[in-house]
Amino acid sequence: LMYLVAVAAGITVLIAGAMAILQSGIKRLLIYSTVSQISYVVLGISLGSSLGVAGGLMHLVNHMLLKNLLFLGAGCILAQAHIDSLDRLGGLGRKMPVTFGLFLFAGLSLAGIPPLNGFSSKWLIYQAAMEQGHVFLALAALASSVLTLAAVLKFAHSAFLGQLSEEAESLSEAPMIMRLPMAALALACLAIGLLPGLLLVPIASIQTFLGLDPISVSLFGPLPGPGGWHPGVMSMMAAVVLLCLKAACAFGPGTVQSASLHSCGVTDIKPAETHVSASHLYGPPKALVRRCIGLLTGARSSEREK
Repeated sequence: LMYLVAVAAGITVLIAGAMAILQSGIKRLLIYSTVSQISYVVLGISLGSSLGVAGGLMHLVNHMLLKNLLFLGAGCILAQAHIDSLDRLGGLGRKMPVTFGLFLFAGLSLAGIPPLNGFSSKWLIYQAAMEQGHVFLALAALASSVLTLAAVLKFAHSAFLGQLSEEAESLSEAPMIMRLPMAALALACLAIGLLPGLLLVPIASIQTFLGLDPISVSLFGPLPGPGGWHPGVMSMMAAVVLLCLKAACAFGPGTVQSASLHSCGVTDIKPAETHVSASHLYGPPKALVRRCIGLLTGARSSEREK
């Protein structure tokens, strides 16, 4: 029964992640991503091993923090613009840089980019699936992380990057009372990313209370499992690399090179019209996803995207 639940979770992880990249609505994209991430939790727990249960419970907390941060970032847009479609946004990174930075941090972590906290819990689930020989489940979870990254980048590009849309010109940075909760969640995610023991030590205690074999972990130690690595150490190494790159850039010209947008001689195109909207991103991959989902569900592959 547990194996059947794990298979169902593995399929849901993949399909929900694929559905997320098809969406152009702000809330629908995040909701499909939520379905995918909750399936990670179910997948880890249903594997039944100490590592799988620990990964599932850790991802439960990570997803709670990260998805709340993403929804708060989206709420900053909805509260000011009352726009629910990514196709009507663009260039908000210039107007809302703090919101953009916090949203991108949460999105990349949720996609499993190391050494952020979202990767730690997903890594434990990958390892647990491979240890038990469930290669399909591990690959499905890994592929869903790629789809989550694509959905996050779609949101970031459509809403925050590119040319500023006409409807977004009047927007400004979210007020402090909206930014403070996002900053608090981001700090909690950062602390867990640097010290995964903050979550894993209590999880080991829960496993002991339930009569399961607890994972071997300490507050300041590395992730459990064979060849466990320490996210904090990886973070310090990444910081050193970034500082070296910054120092190398200091010896450069130090000026920003600006270039005009090449429009092939057409002069009556508004800057906002050159922004690639959410509906036009990932054209071929989205067509492939629709076809695959249509084959799996029996629905038409040309079903209209909402």
